[in-house]
Amino acid sequence: MTLQALLALALLVATVVALPIAFPTAAQAATEGVTLQLSPAGTGELTPGQDLTLTLTLENDGQTTIPAGTLDVSLAGSRFETTAALDAWLHPGGDGGDGSDGSDDASGESTPTAAPETPAPADLGRPIASLTTEPLGPTESRTRSIVIPAAQVGLSPTDSWGARGLAAVWRSGDDEVAQGRSSLVWYSGEAITPARIAVALPMITPAGSTGLISAQTLETYTGLSGILTRELDGVADTPVAIGVDPMIIASIRALGSDAPESAVQWLERLRNASNEIFPLAYGDADIAVQAQSGLPALLAPTSFAFALDAARFQNPPSELLPTQTPAADASSATSTSADASEPTASAEPTPEPTTEAPAAPTLEELLDWDYTTTGIGWPGDGTVTAADLPVFAASGVTTTILSSGNVQNTTAGETPITATSVGESSAIVSDDGVSHALRDAMASSGDAEWRSAMSEVSSRLAIIASADSAQPRTVFATFDRQWAPSSFRISETVAGLDTPWSDPAGLEGVMASAPATGTTLVDHPESDARIASTRALVERGTQLEQFATVLTDPALLTGRERLEVLAILAVSWIDDEQGWSDIVNAHQVESYTTLHSVTIAPATDITMASPDSYIPVTVVNDLDLPATVQIRATPSNGRLQVESGTSVTVEANSRASARLPVEARVGNGQVSLQLQLVSPAGVEIDQPSTLNVSVHADWEGIGATILAVLVIGFFGFGVLRTISRRRKARAAAEAGEAGEAGDTADAATEDAATAPASPADPAPADPAPDPTTPERPRDG
Repeated sequence: MTLQALLALALLVATVVALPIAFPTAAQAATEGVTLQLSPAGTGELTPGQDLTLTLTLENDGQTTIPAGTLDVSLAGSRFETTAALDAWLHPGGDGGDGSDGSDDASGESTPTAAPETPAPADLGRPIASLTTEPLGPTESRTRSIVIPAAQVGLSPTDSWGARGLAAVWRSGDDEVAQGRSSLVWYSGEAITPARIAVALPMITPAGSTGLISAQTLETYTGLSGILTRELDGVADTPVAIGVDPMIIASIRALGSDAPESAVQWLERLRNASNEIFPLAYGDADIAVQAQSGLPALLAPTSFAFALDAARFQNPPSELLPTQTPAADASSATSTSADASEPTASAEPTPEPTTEAPAAPTLEELLDWDYTTTGIGWPGDGTVTAADLPVFAASGVTTTILSSGNVQNTTAGETPITATSVGESSAIVSDDGVSHALRDAMASSGDAEWRSAMSEVSSRLAIIASADSAQPRTVFATFDRQWAPSSFRISETVAGLDTPWSDPAGLEGVMASAPATGTTLVDHPESDARIASTRALVERGTQLEQFATVLTDPALLTGRERLEVLAILAVSWIDDEQGWSDIVNAHQVESYTTLHSVTIAPATDITMASPDSYIPVTVVNDLDLPATVQIRATPSNGRLQVESGTSVTVEANSRASARLPVEARVGNGQVSLQLQLVSPAGVEIDQPSTLNVSVHADWEGIGATILAVLVIGFFGFGVLRTISRRRKARAAAEAGEAGEAGDTADAATEDAATAPASPADPAPADPAPDPTTPERPRDG
């Protein structure tokens, strides 16, 4: 072969290699249901002499087979100078790369944004690899790993370090099947000023509605692969700041000696971790929706008395509660030990130790923790309005975590905003782009998905670090409140932040830095439905506080209600509108039942036939606690007068009867007696009930009069008969006595006439009659 022919052949080969691949234009739509994912190895770092390893995952969720085709890979010709340029590359559909899909408004209303155009073919850079693909049937997926030699990548130390775009196009014939985007960071070891990155992670549990975590659930969460164990394993003793839900700490402590061993050990691990730790709102309650619902201050726990059993604290694990040794006690113990070593002339008798009943921990003891910092409020991303900040401040919040989509700065340009002032309030701003990429990495289920997300994190940090600045730039990012049940990539994701262009930073350092100026808050209120439901929950809570005055200790009811409301308001519920609606409705039904658990039992109509009487009333108590109420009655007219109310205490899950004193006044007729239960504090309980009373109080007077007349008549008639009989008997007796007196007088006259007169000698007495001589009958 002649030299001329060899030169011609070399020119032809060079021309083939140099020709750009004919990528499809934006008008050529990709096949529906087919995706292509492109991810570099590791976290996307590429150094001189290093081959580029890529993983391409092809998935066909469509209904037809994708014919054989080609996969063409290209590398952008220059580095990204701004994160906005990276967003346009990675998300050509225009969602901005922050996961908002064009809507940062928590109400769900779309916020118009300028969607960047899909890059033209020339903008995809120069081709660095091409390979063929085989047919891919419906519901099939295929993963291809390719290694592109460093020489073919074409980067050298003379190329500027920084983030660069990668693209892969899957074509079948002249049609584009799918397109995948990613990025890498080219770094040749030059001296750079690393960006400082501070990260916060919410230590929370899946959203619930009880306000306390049960022992069984805690055992699951703190088990070998439980969610709390995975969270703590991933961030313990790293620069990541932990925002811990106080509900977790209180739930473990409230169980006392019944707390699972795994939960007690987890609590001790958290105590010994070197991380910065700050408290979230109890239950990770949404502080923004509370402010927007009209509350003057944020809700907080009021009592745990309903959940505490003193018997559990006879010998609780020492790790549960903070151990406090007063100085006086310590010195006393030291003195006693010293004195014991010296003999004494006379020893005081040692008093016998007294055994006190175990005391349950107080509200403060259950919530106490040695936090690194306090006063941080962490609402959901893009949910805050300017009117919320004074409510936060009134509740002790000194610094609010805001997402970058919730603020606007007119002076920072491309510099990330971290510490800033919004009006009179302090805030730290999380970078939405870095945060969402971190969250995608943590929630990823496959290696390729994780590498793709971490390459984006690395690229964003590299862009921030590569900007011309004498001072290191600081970025603040946050992990998500939503947890993938199968995610185990927390520690891997945190370790991936260790790069030559990023250094860890502490949260306190960020808060203490000079605040950026020119920051204003862009209002993003929560949805009207969520605000309305929150108002309904708060109103129901107020009703239950009033109702609870029937109890000796109202906190046994109101404490439970408050914790349940805080759990229902968890930020994690924001993205689950239907689930949250269901849980709110269930709570409202349950609380309505509680409000109507102390009632007056239905009674039949009563007929009152006495001017003074008692109305029987039965009170039903369906609570698990004794209730004390007063029964008040209001008559519909003046026929009946209620002397006073009657108090009654009804034991738990039982009923009790009471007698209400009443007095009939004037006239007969119907009276509607309205019965109302009132708590000892004067709060009306339940709806009033009506009892119909038929008043016939004069029947008793008439009956008594008739009875009196009959009694008097009966006794009068008896008396008259007795008198009449006595008179007749007396008359008869008098008549008989008169007859006997006449006969005696005649006999005496006759004897006097026949006997001789002898005035000197008295007449001799009649001789005693002879018993043998019959008596003479008397005359007449």
